Amino acid sequence: MKTIATSRTIAMTLLATFLVVGLSACGDRDRHQAKIDHTLDFVAYRLSFDESQKAIVDKLKLEIADARAETAESQAKIRDLQFERALELLNADSVSAEEFARELDKLFDVHKERAEEFMPKVLPLLSDLHGTLNDTQKAKLEKKLRHWQEHSLSKRV
Repeated sequence: MKTIATSRTIAMTLLATFLVVGLSACGDRDRHQAKIDHTLDFVAYRLSFDESQKAIVDKLKLEIADARAETAESQAKIRDLQFERALELLNADSVSAEEFARELDKLFDVHKERAEEFMPKVLPLLSDLHGTLNDTQKAKLEKKLRHWQEHSLSKRV
């Protein structure tokens, strides 16, 4: 009896992971874009960007919004398929760990493909922005990154 309960717990955990990873892109696209814009504006503010740097940030925001808009329809279709597959797995009498692993691999592949389409549009702008950073801005970023690193390490202990 304990084995069945353990198997069910493992299956539900894997299903939850599948749903979280696969459906994490769901929701209000405008809200997601607003978060991206806010984050980029906040970085520009915190690093005291000049007008040329702010112009690059504005281009970045546009590229991200365009890339999200270009893939919105295909992403919605993929999300619908993911929901259907999640429901099939949920209603199945049993699901093997290997089956969950295959489904998760599919989800990661979809996210990887999306990143591969997206990155060529954004990385050149990030490179341009990096080239404009002065020593003070780099020092502020380094300090923040080291803080995050220390925070991350402290959580592991």
